[in-house]
Amino acid sequence: MLSVGDLRLLLDGVSVRLPVPSGEVELRVDGFGLEYENDALRVTGAFLRSTRNGHEEYAGMAALQLGRKGQTVGLGAIGAYAYVDGQPSLFLYATLSYPLGGPPFFFVTGLSAGFGYNRSLTAPPLDEVASFPLVAQAVDGSGDPSTDNPGEVRVALELFNWKRQTAHQEHGLRQRSVRRLPRGRQRAEVSSAKPQGVAAWFQGLSRLVGLPFSYLVPEERLLPAESLRFFWLDPVWVDCLTDGALSVGRVTEADVVHDRRLRARMALRQSGPGVTGFLMRSSVVSGWPDLLVEGYPERVDDAGFIPERGDTLQLLRFDRIADDVLLCLFEGEIKTLDVHQKPEAMHFGLDARDNAADPYSKNLRTRDGTGEEELLIERVPWSDEGKGMLDIPALAAQMKEKLGWASFTAAQFALQMIEGVQKVRFLSEP
Repeated sequence: MLSVGDLRLLLDGVSVRLPVPSGEVELRVDGFGLEYENDALRVTGAFLRSTRNGHEEYAGMAALQLGRKGQTVGLGAIGAYAYVDGQPSLFLYATLSYPLGGPPFFFVTGLSAGFGYNRSLTAPPLDEVASFPLVAQAVDGSGDPSTDNPGEVRVALELFNWKRQTAHQEHGLRQRSVRRLPRGRQRAEVSSAKPQGVAAWFQGLSRLVGLPFSYLVPEERLLPAESLRFFWLDPVWVDCLTDGALSVGRVTEADVVHDRRLRARMALRQSGPGVTGFLMRSSVVSGWPDLLVEGYPERVDDAGFIPERGDTLQLLRFDRIADDVLLCLFEGEIKTLDVHQKPEAMHFGLDARDNAADPYSKNLRTRDGTGEEELLIERVPWSDEGKGMLDIPALAAQMKEKLGWASFTAAQFALQMIEGVQKVRFLSEP
């Protein structure tokens, strides 16, 4: 990190190569971020270079904010160049944030436009439009810091500026203490709130957001297909992780001392009941996208237990980090875990077979919804078993005969056929 006046520059992957015997110096920079700000102008930008499949790829962003007669004009752009299936691919997206005017029902506050070559745009669901990176870039210039590398550079710059600000404050307090200023005034000025983006970044790190998957599972054999792994989140490991993130701009011994004071003030190591979680790698994750999980701090042996508010552990993170891998974190120790579909996912169903050679059966219910062993249709009729098509009239007739009811309507047929969602429960060892 370099800082000269109002200009700050962050370099990534700087290397110098001096071949022998040619002696021609080669300078390489994999990325940089810069920021310049004064009373009327703010300029930020970032550029990253990477290599994939033997091709160099580039990504970058730039933003400019200019104060003009009490209003702010904002210009922003993001772009990337890469190779897709051996063919060049690029896109460029630009935004203008300035009230252009118009009638009250159609007042234009800005414009945005984009261009792409050998690219496709995946439209987000309706409830995710506001957080979609291109929309967020047009609305407030934020983009999506969880998936946008230039956004991470911006957070690093904010963290560096915040650390420099707190260091200047502490230096000023030490100077004022020599002049015997009142102690109460010193305490009022010693703290400095973290920028919102920095605070969100540290909170995400405490929940393993943004970490490479190899940091969580260093060897694939530790999480084979169709497996479930429970774990405790080591607070010391998380403390080391956040300390590494806090080390941005840590160069001199004075920086180390200042970071030590910041660590004590931020209380990086979490206190409380601890955090536990699990990793599930299964086709269930990809096959049922609406899965729900519930964790309990006690062993729950009763299969008919219905949780009430306060019975379950707080779910800190629920994230599909791959198509077939689910990561969940809970506040507290998991002793019982329930995995099921949404409760409203009601459906018609038959009773499962013990093996492939057995026929499908159906246990019937009385009028009050309870079941009895003798109310069993041992072999349900099919109109085309290969296609999974039931013979509904024949099945309804068997139900009416087995139940002995005088009339058998569609509602009574639905009472017999409807099934709730399946739930799988995992219990810790006693």
